[in-house]
Amino acid sequence: MMKITGERGKAVTLIIIAVAASTLVFVQNLIMLAFGFKELAIFASPFSFLGILAAEIVLIWGGVIVVRRIFPAKTELLFIAWVLVILGTAELLLPASYFSIYVQHVQRKGVLNNIQVVGKSVEVLASEHKTGSRFALKYSLRFPKTGHYLTFPAYIGPGDDSRAFGNYFKKIHSEYYDENFIYEPDKSYEFIVIFDLGSKNSDFAKEEANIQICDGKDYFMVCRAIKMDVGDLLRASLLSNPSPTAREPAVSDDNVWDIAEKGIRVADLRISSRRTRAESPLELSFAITNIGKKDIVIPDKQLTSLRAYP
Repeated sequence: MMKITGERGKAVTLIIIAVAASTLVFVQNLIMLAFGFKELAIFASPFSFLGILAAEIVLIWGGVIVVRRIFPAKTELLFIAWVLVILGTAELLLPASYFSIYVQHVQRKGVLNNIQVVGKSVEVLASEHKTGSRFALKYSLRFPKTGHYLTFPAYIGPGDDSRAFGNYFKKIHSEYYDENFIYEPDKSYEFIVIFDLGSKNSDFAKEEANIQICDGKDYFMVCRAIKMDVGDLLRASLLSNPSPTAREPAVSDDNVWDIAEKGIRVADLRISSRRTRAESPLELSFAITNIGKKDIVIPDKQLTSLRAYP
């Protein structure tokens, strides 16, 4: 009787282990299942999305029978080892696994969390509205790891409806805003965001500025919001410059973006025909004039390289 009870106990233990392992298999394949059910691709190619999952389930439950019959002495330990081998092999074979994606997410989040704000300042600018409603927020970031990072202009305000979004001032270090730009560690990168609050009545000087940074544009991209207290900086800037005259931060005299903005104009715009045929392009002509006092270099004789100031 004791022997029968022991065998039943081993069988129950193996079933419990198999059920737990099967649950882990489904968790492990969640990413593949999500991809499969997206646009119902799983029905067009079920083996691509369910093949490894089905193989794992068959091997796990087949292992319950095989291990009990061939290795009755150390059934539980051998079956656990068998399950670990199956799960580990699937991790190597799966194009995307929940466990591997989760580990990568933690690692990528750790990199973003180590981005440091190493400097910040506020410059009050002239505005068409009340004094102080336009200002430039300057902040410097230091990245812990070489790579591409997507930085978004800071915003101020607590809620979705009351947020005020700024715009990057791209006349300085315009290369930072190219998504192919590579940031290097141990270097400081300065960003400038201009806020024009207009006639908003909210006291944004009491709010925090929020910077959104992501590590890519892929399906599993990770983002981080960095908060900065700018109220004291804004109040100090207002006290030191209560009547600002400049509408944007100063740039060097040879700044190509500033020269192009102030010097390039489109003139003599003409349309060759009063009627445009269906599915035909509209033909027009125009002249680009430099009304400034400095020459503007057009690299490689390509007008696309002289794009308008962003």
